[in-house]
Amino acid sequence: MEIRVKCNCGSVFSFEETLENNRVKFPVSCLACGADCTAKANEYVAYKLTPAPPVENTPAWKRWLGLKPKRHEFDELELSDPKTGEKEAADPINGDETSSRRVALAAGASLLVGFAGALGWLWLTQATGWEFGYVAWALGGLTGGTSYLLAPRGHRLLGKTAALAAFISIGGGQYLVGLDIVERHVDKEIPAAYADALSYAHDTVAATSDDDLRPEVARYKLESAVAGDRAGNTVEVIQTFQVDDLLRYIGGGVHNGSTTIQAAERDQVGDVANVTENDISRFKLKVLPELRALGAGKPSETEYKNSLSQKVRSQITVKAIAIEALNPYTILWIGLGIVTAYRLARNAALEY
Repeated sequence: MEIRVKCNCGSVFSFEETLENNRVKFPVSCLACGADCTAKANEYVAYKLTPAPPVENTPAWKRWLGLKPKRHEFDELELSDPKTGEKEAADPINGDETSSRRVALAAGASLLVGFAGALGWLWLTQATGWEFGYVAWALGGLTGGTSYLLAPRGHRLLGKTAALAAFISIGGGQYLVGLDIVERHVDKEIPAAYADALSYAHDTVAATSDDDLRPEVARYKLESAVAGDRAGNTVEVIQTFQVDDLLRYIGGGVHNGSTTIQAAERDQVGDVANVTENDISRFKLKVLPELRALGAGKPSETEYKNSLSQKVRSQITVKAIAIEALNPYTILWIGLGIVTAYRLARNAALEY
């Protein structure tokens, strides 16, 4: 009987032996290090003489993911080339990239390629003005494919590291794209917000009677109710209201919900019919002079825009962008990307 042994030192050797009571007759020593391998030889003999268990059918979804039944190590023993002395052939259980160096190289390359892909996704969005969700799937293919190129036979760890790299690159790319979309919305709306505030100031200053002032007072009452205690002077009240509206326009996920008045109450608070004489008197005393200054250029257009932009951007967090970006389609593409990366890197063709 041909007996194959793999020593703890890593060397593999074989020899012919006539068994006695289903065991080797003589002690077996490793040809490389001299260690006693008699027990390993007897284990190999016992395994080969034991009837093979029936083959179990692996569910289709497990085969698709590469989760096949693990083979016994004795079925996978292969010898070193006796002529060249090279190490044994690739171990189909773990793949031929079992060294930590190769695994680390493939995993690191997957991360780098994923990062570059995320930047490419951002560039594509900026160039076209459109968000292509299926790029997430392509990123999964890039990360998994990179790992496969560097370690074609795959490895248990590479499937997980490639999936992690895909998740990081897809999440990072989704965040960059979402942030870019929000930033472009902000840059577009800031000038319009300043023009609206300036027009409000001019209309208020041009009012010639209390009746003419009522719509402007009603608007300011609404803005004050929305701003609450977060604003001091008139410009801050107007800007706080504009921040609230801008964030609502950009998306519900970005809006932090910190407004002190609910949407249903806005119509009632801003109703001209609810403006009293006292409201008009207080408005003339405090708000009108500050609106006159705004109409005269204090603060300047640049100062106003910079201040408003800073207020809007301070409310945009990573969590807000993530919430705004998530929807059934993005979740689908992210899932497909991660599974693709896992399958390519792990190599489903191997038996595990």
